[in-house]
Order: sequence, then C-alpha cells, then structure tokens
Amino acid sequence: MLALPPKSPELYAAENVWQYLRDNWLSNRVFASGRHIIDRCCDGWSKLMDQPWTIMSLGLRDWEVVSGMTDAPNVVAVGY
Repeated sequence: MLALPPKSPELYAAENVWQYLRDNWLSNRVFASGRHIIDRCCDGWSKLMDQPWTIMSLGLRDWEVVSGMTDAPNVVAVGY
C-alpha cells in the first residue's frame, strides 16, 4: 500500500474529470454571468454522463491495482 501524496491532483480521478470538462466544454469561452458558467458546467456534465466509457477511462491508471477494500483514505494498492 502506498499513501497518495497531498496536493497531487493528477493522482485523483475526480480531478481528471474536471480537467476533461474544462478541456472539452468550458475552456476558451467568455461567460456573461455566473449563471452562464453554471449552465455550461451542467451542459458539459450532462454530455459527459452520456459517455460512460470516457468516464471510466479518465479514472484508469496503469500503476493502480485494486486488490481489496480499505478504510484508509487516499491509499491505493500498487502492482508491480
């Protein structure tokens, strides 16, 4: 078991989802208001929900092997 280091967003699958949303539906835009930002986020999220294989691929790591359940936060099993 290896504890994931703090402040390492590239190791957390949720950060990859947000990056994908930014890259595909939120970047290079001018937003008229905060409501417009929220609407675009919701649109992007809805589009992403229609792509379950994309979501699965965003969380995959070649180095991560889940070998059992653990109660410890931020801990993954590493296969060699």
